[in-house]
Amino acid sequence: AHGYNLSNEVSTGSLYVASDLAHTTFGSRGAGAIVAVVDTGIQWTDRDFRNADGTTRVIGIWDQTLSDPLHPPPAGFTFGAHYSKADIDAALAAGTMLLTGDGHGHGSHVAGRAAGNGLETGNGVPAGTFAGVAPEADILVVRVFDGDGVFCGNCDLTAAVQFIDQTAGALGRPWVGNMSLG
Repeated sequence: AHGYNLSNEVSTGSLYVASDLAHTTFGSRGAGAIVAVVDTGIQWTDRDFRNADGTTRVIGIWDQTLSDPLHPPPAGFTFGAHYSKADIDAALAAGTMLLTGDGHGHGSHVAGRAAGNGLETGNGVPAGTFAGVAPEADILVVRVFDGDGVFCGNCDLTAAVQFIDQTAGALGRPWVGNMSLG
């Protein structure tokens, strides 16, 4: 078995991410695309991953680290728990929690740099100031690390990529992925 560790643990200024440059040079903010993140999960309640109306931009989470009888694995897979956009929106509307999350924070950090919209910005900084490269993209997450940042022994990176490709293909949408692990 191969062990994996988290990488890309430190934020840098927007100069290094070049989100402002991407927005102005290419005129794209990611609308219509999917940013897939394979990592420690995502803090799905965070406003950086929501639309202006409060609904989620996360189109799905496959948490390979747990089982949830109310949320079986995605179609074609036999392990983990799958949370759809509808599941996430229902939990947000009801103020309830799902079993999945990001106890470590690394996956949310990576997703924010790639696709955060900056709405969670605080401390007197205007909302949207710290947006990611593709703040209008939808987000798809596969959790393969636990809350301590330890790679799940039963997790499968190949299956993660298959899930992402199948999901994007079913929607007819382009996708880009990030695995900040090594």
